[in-house]
Amino acid sequence: MFKKMLAFVFGVVILFGVFWSANLLSNRLSDDRVIRLKWEQIEFAANFKKLDYKKLINASVMISGTDNPLACDNPNPAVLCNGSGVIVKYDKTSNKTYILTNKHVIAQEMFLGCGVTVFLHDKSKSWSGKIFEVSNDTDLAIIEVEDFISEPVKVSKNVPELFDPLVNFSSSTCHSDVVALGYLVPPSYDTVLDTRAQTIHLSVDGGSSGSAVYNEDGELVGLVFAMYNIRIPIGYMIPIDDVKTFLKKAL
Repeated sequence: MFKKMLAFVFGVVILFGVFWSANLLSNRLSDDRVIRLKWEQIEFAANFKKLDYKKLINASVMISGTDNPLACDNPNPAVLCNGSGVIVKYDKTSNKTYILTNKHVIAQEMFLGCGVTVFLHDKSKSWSGKIFEVSNDTDLAIIEVEDFISEPVKVSKNVPELFDPLVNFSSSTCHSDVVALGYLVPPSYDTVLDTRAQTIHLSVDGGSSGSAVYNEDGELVGLVFAMYNIRIPIGYMIPIDDVKTFLKKAL
């Protein structure tokens, strides 16, 4: 009887310890440097007052695909939530815009041979797009649209350093008109992901995949492709060196 009671008490202590540790981690990872704002509030945020946020907003798009797992059928693309994308090139000669996103965002459409629908961040306009290029090495893809959407963003020449401030513009149909602020942290949570992934202390959620991460100068420094936990503001981005390698081959 005594052994059973001792085992019970021991179990309660362990459960309490796990619960306390989880809450401590959550609190430690939640501070005033990791916040979500409306688009128009970004200019008031520390470190980003000089940011041309309107340009970055316009370069952020929503990507929707088919809602039928067996066919290219998409009766209401505005309600779908494939993910986000960012404009990286506009060719004036051919009048074509090229949008960078994650491969997994358009995986079903790629498998079925479907096109996608690209929306402005406020859903005020849409275009039909086609899958232009897919990476064999990382979770990246490019969508081509035959029209001018907005000016492309500038790709950074430099890799961000630990604890550098970052800003994420995510334009998915899950949550439009919101921006997240955060910073780069040590790679202590990406053991189950690509070992080249960079860990970001930044609020990301469903639909953030394919969205751009910028530095203080408004330059692209990575692309969001996963989140750690919906309750903890930790996400993962594809490093800018991988992005530049892919863009150089594809465009």
